Amino acid sequence: MAKMVANRMKPLLEGIISESQSAFLPGRLISDNIMIASEVGHYLRRKQLGQVGWAALKLDMAKAYDRMEWPFVEQMLRRLGFDDRWVQLVMLCVRSVRYKVLINGRPSEEIVPTRGLRQGDPLSPYLFIICAEGLSLLLQDSQTRGLIHGCRVARGAPSISHLFFADDSLLFFKANLQETMEVKRCLGVYEAYSGQAVNFNKSSISFSRNTRNEVKDLLAGALGVAQADDFGKYLGLPSVIGRNKKLVFAYIEQKMKQRFGTWNKRLLSRAGKEVLMKSVAQAMPTYTMSIFLIPKTLCASLERLMNRYWWGRNVREDSIHWLAWDRMCMPKKFGGLGFKRLHEFNLALLAKQGWRLLTKPNTLMARVLKARRRIGNGRTTQVWTHPWLPDAHDPYVSTLQPDPNQVLTMADLVDDLTGAWNGTLIHQVFNARDATLINNLPLNGTYDDLWLWNLKIPPNWKNFMWRALSNILPTPDNLVKRRVDLVNLPLPHYNGDNFLFWAELWLGGASALDCDSKGKMCGLLHSIWTARNSAVWNGFLPTPTALCSRFLSTWAAWMQHGASPRITQQQAVLQANQGQHGLACYVDAAFQNNQQQPTYGFVVLEEDGRYVAAVNGPLVCPYDPLMAEAMAVTEALSWLKNNGYTAVSLFTDCAVLVSSIRNACSFRSYFGFILDSCIRLISSMPGTVVSYVRRDANVAAHMLAKHSNAPAGGTVWRDGPPSFLEPILANAI
Repeated sequence: MAKMVANRMKPLLEGIISESQSAFLPGRLISDNIMIASEVGHYLRRKQLGQVGWAALKLDMAKAYDRMEWPFVEQMLRRLGFDDRWVQLVMLCVRSVRYKVLINGRPSEEIVPTRGLRQGDPLSPYLFIICAEGLSLLLQDSQTRGLIHGCRVARGAPSISHLFFADDSLLFFKANLQETMEVKRCLGVYEAYSGQAVNFNKSSISFSRNTRNEVKDLLAGALGVAQADDFGKYLGLPSVIGRNKKLVFAYIEQKMKQRFGTWNKRLLSRAGKEVLMKSVAQAMPTYTMSIFLIPKTLCASLERLMNRYWWGRNVREDSIHWLAWDRMCMPKKFGGLGFKRLHEFNLALLAKQGWRLLTKPNTLMARVLKARRRIGNGRTTQVWTHPWLPDAHDPYVSTLQPDPNQVLTMADLVDDLTGAWNGTLIHQVFNARDATLINNLPLNGTYDDLWLWNLKIPPNWKNFMWRALSNILPTPDNLVKRRVDLVNLPLPHYNGDNFLFWAELWLGGASALDCDSKGKMCGLLHSIWTARNSAVWNGFLPTPTALCSRFLSTWAAWMQHGASPRITQQQAVLQANQGQHGLACYVDAAFQNNQQQPTYGFVVLEEDGRYVAAVNGPLVCPYDPLMAEAMAVTEALSWLKNNGYTAVSLFTDCAVLVSSIRNACSFRSYFGFILDSCIRLISSMPGTVVSYVRRDANVAAHMLAKHSNAPAGGTVWRDGPPSFLEPILANAI
């Protein structure tokens, strides 16, 4: 019955379990985790710049299967959407386990367990990865909220905060105390509910090279784990491959020598030796060779060991080799014995990985590797030595190089004036085959700056796009060109491409798009650049969903309010009060200059402009203007509701927030939660609306938020406005 349940459930898990888990699921391989871990390890070893380093925590779970709590298994199944009848059937298979122990040859009384997953049961592996998904979701939630940050090995690579293979776990986060304690909190929550226990004595932590020694000691002490230079062996293979590959993979040769040493004590015929060599000896390096390209010298050493064992009595005593090893590796129908040539076998195994990259390009491993290796804008692509032509069988240039000392890049073949291929140069330098392939490669095209300045988009977007297309943004490569020292700047790792590459890539066909589409592209590029700056300087990277939602709100607000002409302060107030019934509340948020402390302020007026009350106070939120504006509106609505007011016209100068409230969509972030609170409060106060007002009509609320007493605590002025507000109210209302 357990086998039937496991077979029915297995196809469903691929859409439920996170892509960071590679165990027991169809289409996911152990090699994926090994290759990703190797790429991350390589990134950590090469990262030497930046103030903030990275940490990699390798966990060891104590008796992972035996400690799993049954209520946690049941709740995870329910939370992941399985039907109650199916959950009961699965738990029947789990709870029906009984044990008996033989004592002096007699079975003991029946032992009834209350927790644990039986090893060897076909259902247990799938239940375990379902439970491990609980830890994965905790880490993903912390990453979504910006409490931890996953490691990106290259620009465009997915963020990786953890890798799971059953109970083998690797966690990645920034090397600071805040993220370390958040990881420890997630582990504590998972331990408390699942029954799992992390063996911190056997766990280890490693750091990138730019991490200071005192920080390493602090974080290792906070977690109670030992420091290590690298991951060590991960899933049975070395995670760090240095320059001396033969030394790294020397363990294969040592294991083969030990195995041959035990076989030498047996009296085996030639046929017996053939079976052992093919089924055991030549299979020993297969796991390693399916991931790594081992050196030819090591392949030759292993083949010599097998050759000596075949012809001699042991690996130490040599004897006459009656046939060369090359001929013994030929198929039997051609006179050989069918032994494998290890180097060719290694290449064949790696070719399977390449085929998997082509056929499954959306796997986590494929996305990581693709981000590490891209052509980019062609300025670093060597014409004569790089495989860049669109020919799957032979991507290299076949034309003879006229001058061996000539350095020619792909970008040199493009006409600077037209942005198209320089046909004259191409036909002069290359043969017919190469010229045809080059001309078939599409180019991004050129741009006329006039279309940018004629777009009806915010001026800061236009200025940003001009800087991006002129390649004068402060990106790492541009800073290096201008001899700026990057040692003390908290810059993440980049693979050399500048932001111009992304602008050209996105706007390659801009001439064929309408003005709205061009404007949206410019705005989205500006949002990406802003998110990049937030990640570099504030350590917070919004999720793509949150970024796109905010951009759409900004675009909707611009289309609604941005194109209208400027009006005076008095006109703005009159327009705001026009058609108003009941109270008017003007609200704003601000950040104090010294410590970036968020604060709020709002003033409440009667329909005819008479003063009612003024309130200000501190907010608790990260440095996020949009979130601060949303929390300020929430504070104002809560105060109005608690004081019995309804049918209030609330005005804010944040058009993005107004658009977000009117076009509310659920997305999982702190801003989404605050937005939900605003909408619930508005729904509970009949007749209440939130509208946009220009900033020059919201000066009173802004002064309240910026006042020096706002961070100290909430203040309410009911009898009359504060002295600093009287001139503003007299002029504006």
